[in-house]
Amino acid sequence: MRKRPAGVYDGVPTTLHEGSITFAQLHKVNPGMRIGYRNVPPTGKYASWKVSWRLWIGRDQLVRRASSSWREPNDSPGRTANDEPYFTFTKDLQLSRWGMKVNIQPPPADETVASKDLLN
Repeated sequence: MRKRPAGVYDGVPTTLHEGSITFAQLHKVNPGMRIGYRNVPPTGKYASWKVSWRLWIGRDQLVRRASSSWREPNDSPGRTANDEPYFTFTKDLQLSRWGMKVNIQPPPADETVASKDLLN
């Protein structure tokens, strides 16, 4: 992992923390993780794929931005020679207004379901 001073988000100076993790390491902490359209656990060749990640953290230790990216070979059925050899996936999230007061009104009772009823 590397870290260095980074930009200002939501008016707060941040430190950028960045590194990478393999799909196998991610699967270890989240066994439900699956690989794309294959819908299989990341084993074999998929286990070594890496996700690059970045976290921008303020002096208050709150995350202001999170980003991740990874590449997957395009071995989808029907792939032609003109198709890209890799898919690149990028996720980027910015968080702001930490500590803001929130007022969430519950939905009407006739629009909800009890969690015990979801299991049946």
